[in-house]
Amino acid sequence: ILGGNGFGAKAFVNMGLIEHSSSFNSSTQVQIAGSESSITFNHPHKFRNSEEVIYSTNNQTSIEGLTNNESYYISIIDNFTVKLHPTKNDAISQLNAVELNSYGVGVHSLTSISKKSVVQSINIISPGTGYQNKKRTKNTP
Repeated sequence: ILGGNGFGAKAFVNMGLIEHSSSFNSSTQVQIAGSESSITFNHPHKFRNSEEVIYSTNNQTSIEGLTNNESYYISIIDNFTVKLHPTKNDAISQLNAVELNSYGVGVHSLTSISKKSVVQSINIISPGTGYQNKKRTKNTP
């Protein structure tokens, strides 16, 4: 661990695997535009380019062009928007996006096939010595 004018601190990070899923409203967050069809989320989706996901209708009317509980591959437009592709190679090359032809009903989701690695805890092995914590403030005119 570096910083704080000290030395010798050591820590161990415990990582864990979690299932990652992002939900969207199928009637308001789906753009129907042929090969430019996309899905937008209210929050950053955290998917990776060419990541395999499972589409779920959550027992509601599906989006025409997608099949409930089938896998698709992501191509990222931005942190909030993705396109879906039938193969990983299509997602990598950003070709042959799935054409969405009608809105579904309700909240649907995309769930990653692979689990995501997250920090579960940090254990301090050695606190080290000489570390300082100083609060600095500055008044602005």
